[in-house]
Amino acid sequence: MKRLDLYISLIAIMWLAVVVLGFISDQDVIQRSDAMQSSTLAMFQPDITAEVEKDLVKLSHTGGGDITLSNITIIIEQGDASAIYEKLNQSNDKFVIGDTLHLTPAGVSLNGRELKVGKISINSSGVVRNETTVTLVNLTSGNLLAKIVSDEEFFS
Repeated sequence: MKRLDLYISLIAIMWLAVVVLGFISDQDVIQRSDAMQSSTLAMFQPDITAEVEKDLVKLSHTGGGDITLSNITIIIEQGDASAIYEKLNQSNDKFVIGDTLHLTPAGVSLNGRELKVGKISINSSGVVRNETTVTLVNLTSGNLLAKIVSDEEFFS
């Protein structure tokens, strides 16, 4: 009888050890996958630069992941004045490393080729400051792809 109690105690201890070790191991896996996901996201985060002139923003893709143009909204803000570009192109055109995207109040071009734009909303009223902010947002995920601030003016 004592031997049976000893076996039951040993089985209970082994079971407890397996559960505790499994729990600790699962936490390690979760922490590692979070770290891997963060480094993966950083690897694909696009690197975008902007040159701002009166009625023209030139965006250059200098590194990171490709951007499907139909999945982004681009917002140009200068104080209360703004320009919002939605649904750039109806196909699967991508903004990739080496590409330039030109935005004007009248339209958008990718490497010199005019794109169809679903909607351009221009609000040039209100307080206009010297500083211009250009923001790219991924519509699918809601993630901020780029936010660039320039001392140059888009609106006059």
